[in-house]
Amino acid sequence: MTNGLVHGGRWLVAAIFAIEGVTTVWSSFVTRLIDGLSDLSWGETGSFFLLYARSMSSLTLLLCAWGIFNWRVWARYVALFLSALDFVGAVAGLYFVSWSRTNLALAFAIVLNSANLIWLLLPSVRAEYARKALTA
Repeated sequence: MTNGLVHGGRWLVAAIFAIEGVTTVWSSFVTRLIDGLSDLSWGETGSFFLLYARSMSSLTLLLCAWGIFNWRVWARYVALFLSALDFVGAVAGLYFVSWSRTNLALAFAIVLNSANLIWLLLPSVRAEYARKALTA
């Protein structure tokens, strides 16, 4: 049971980070690039800083997904940090935002990030990362 939870959870957590990275690219990078280029074509000034920041965020998420899938120790720490940061942000957003559809998305983010945190903090997962680090 534990071995299945460790290896099955690895696939699920890696998929969550990969999906988040791809949707970050699609939702912000592609649409902002198109908007920024259309603004420049009309002679308006524009900044691509937000585009750069989102692409770095997406790259971090995709690298973290790759690292989790390949049992890299650094990926566990990065995933812990990103999941905790997203969890705190979602809880704060749920607290400060009035009731709307956004609350459903924030509640889903809280559940998803808490599941990530629980899996990453399991003793058997930590032991598996330590074992993979010793054999690599």
